[in-house]
Amino acid sequence: MTLTSAALSYGQYRIEGAKLAATLSNGTLDIAGLTGKLLGGDLKLTGRLDGSGEPQANLDFHLDGANLGDAGMRIGAVRLTKGALSATASFSTHGASEAALVHALNGNGSLKMQDGTLKGIDLAAIADRLAKLDRAVDLLGLAAAATSGGESHVKSLTGSIAVKDGVGENKDLTIEADGTSGKGAGTVDLPRWYMEYEIAFALAGAPEAPPFSIELKGPPDDPRKFLNANALQEYLFKRSAAAVPKDAGKGNKEGSAGQPAAGDAGENPSANAIIQDLLKSLNKKNPQ
Repeated sequence: MTLTSAALSYGQYRIEGAKLAATLSNGTLDIAGLTGKLLGGDLKLTGRLDGSGEPQANLDFHLDGANLGDAGMRIGAVRLTKGALSATASFSTHGASEAALVHALNGNGSLKMQDGTLKGIDLAAIADRLAKLDRAVDLLGLAAAATSGGESHVKSLTGSIAVKDGVGENKDLTIEADGTSGKGAGTVDLPRWYMEYEIAFALAGAPEAPPFSIELKGPPDDPRKFLNANALQEYLFKRSAAAVPKDAGKGNKEGSAGQPAAGDAGENPSANAIIQDLLKSLNKKNPQ
């Protein structure tokens, strides 16, 4: 069997200029190749679907030069609007029901993205603020930078996944972006439809600062998002506290120019209070 079509559609995915070559014999479909353009990239799919006994499937997938902006990928208000993706995957499974097929899924895959853009967060502004913190009040500027939207350039994103019995595990996600670098690891349990994933970000402008991490937990299509910044909170507190004069709050609260002293809670909140406000801002759920 051979097939050519201007386009094949499945859900939100559309393969332009599709060409299929396959052979069906005794309940087994051998796919010599399904090729075309998917998200602007070159797609090639090969494999075997065996229905002669208990259903079995083996599929190999290759995609090169796809435009991730066309995929509409997003987490809350943060979305990927650009990026060239190359990906490969090889999977096999067997079973007499959809649930059995998911439980028996095994294989591996890898991806590489270059020159991407994240809309909804300005990582460079956050990194720049952290690198220049010299007094507690500057933390308010950091909170504003983290929550005011903007965009970030992602130089590269690479990673691989290994799937065993329906559970996918990634240990080597690497992200290079404006002013930051990230390392990610976690699992996606397809039978339970549950994921646990964490990405730790280090700031190039403040190499001595500990990383902060974003944790994703829950259904893969709508996970809950958590900020883990305990080590960074302690670092910022110590850094801002060290910038407060040792004699702050002693004697007359009025400074030499008639301004409140650094320890006056009426005009200059404590470092701890500002840090708490910052972390609350960072941990707000993005609007869906």
